[in-house]
Amino acid sequence: MTWGEDRYGGAVPSDVAPHLTSDVVKVYPFGVGFAALKQDGSLHTWGYSGNQGGCADTSAVASELLEGVVDVFNSDHTACCALKSSGKLVLWGSTSWAAAGPPAASAVSAKLESGVVKVFSTPQAFAAVKDDGEVVTWGYDAAADSTGVAEKLKSGVIVTISSTDYAFAALLQDGSVVWWGFVPGDSTAVVADLTSGVVSLYATNSAFAALKENGQVVTWGGNGGNPQIVKSALASNVKSVHANENAFVAITTGSTVVMWGSNNREQVDWFVHRGADFDSMTSAALAAEAIISAVAAAEAFAAAADALFFEADAAGGAFVAAKDLVSAQSSVDSISAAIAAAEAAVANAAAAANAAAAASPALNEVATERGFLPDGRWDSCPSGGGGDGQNGQSASASIIIIVCVVGVVVLAAAAFLIRKRFVTTHQHHRASMPHLEKETQESA
Repeated sequence: MTWGEDRYGGAVPSDVAPHLTSDVVKVYPFGVGFAALKQDGSLHTWGYSGNQGGCADTSAVASELLEGVVDVFNSDHTACCALKSSGKLVLWGSTSWAAAGPPAASAVSAKLESGVVKVFSTPQAFAAVKDDGEVVTWGYDAAADSTGVAEKLKSGVIVTISSTDYAFAALLQDGSVVWWGFVPGDSTAVVADLTSGVVSLYATNSAFAALKENGQVVTWGGNGGNPQIVKSALASNVKSVHANENAFVAITTGSTVVMWGSNNREQVDWFVHRGADFDSMTSAALAAEAIISAVAAAEAFAAAADALFFEADAAGGAFVAAKDLVSAQSSVDSISAAIAAAEAAVANAAAAANAAAAASPALNEVATERGFLPDGRWDSCPSGGGGDGQNGQSASASIIIIVCVVGVVVLAAAAFLIRKRFVTTHQHHRASMPHLEKETQESA
């Protein structure tokens, strides 16, 4: 069953539909369509092909996909390849780059006739690993050209290959890492750390991270490739790493979380939830939560008190209502205590603001290392470039302090207004029902 926009795979063409009624073992999505693999090894595709061809259009290789297919791979949604049980790789799709270079698919097609065991891809390049250890690459960008590291790749058994948008990195069985393509920044500083001991690789769209057997994380590249402030936290005791398109997250043996990379596609490696910075944020959050709880309790009491006073007035001073009013009066003391707790929370928020102010030199130090651009974005290169760094640093620290101070003022004002409301309401009802006041005192 399919659904969604028809031309992108939401509707199955009449010539494909009969093949999808049974024995489908796996479905591969490729952005603008699908490919269904059946038990008999046949592959059936549908979706949007575009003007230059795409994964949905298998007409050029249809006879090759009738049997023996065991896996399917795609790159940039428009170029695909199917791995057959014989080790042959069948290519089809967009001609906008797959037939271009360096090198073109046509230049390596002979090497893909047999022996292929696994395929990896970037948005515009493929890397096929063969059973003899050779890595065959083709496509449009720098990742397609592995000639500079071909001997290194062939000298060891490849465990896995990870990829960014424009580069590949291969983990070899001896624990070393070999990479090729375009990787932003200077990677020479990490070469020595990647000659042995690596157990797994991870990647964002422009950076790699290697987890070593000693718990160290080595990074290089763009988003997340230069984690300034968390570098010491990644030196040891890391047990796992996770990556999305722009950032990394590491979990340590102590079950703490370390995060670095790009926030909203801007370089803010300094923004991490750890140490004093996290404690300050937590104190402010708890203070705000206490205020909100006090406000909610006060509003609930106001509604109950208003209903009680109305009932007492309608009863013309009935004793039962008077007795309840005495109980309500005691509740005023309880809500006063809640307001006092809220005011204490405001004090905690003020302390959090002071902590943030104290932390600002650390932020300024990081800003000096990173460089600050005029439009408020952190530069991804350590050497920075452009903009008034000092103004950016001051603005960064000032924003944090101002936010905390404004929060304190607002919360303090809320506590004051709540107290004033209850005192005024209580006095008004007392003045409007002197007979009830008298009966209540006599009853007491």
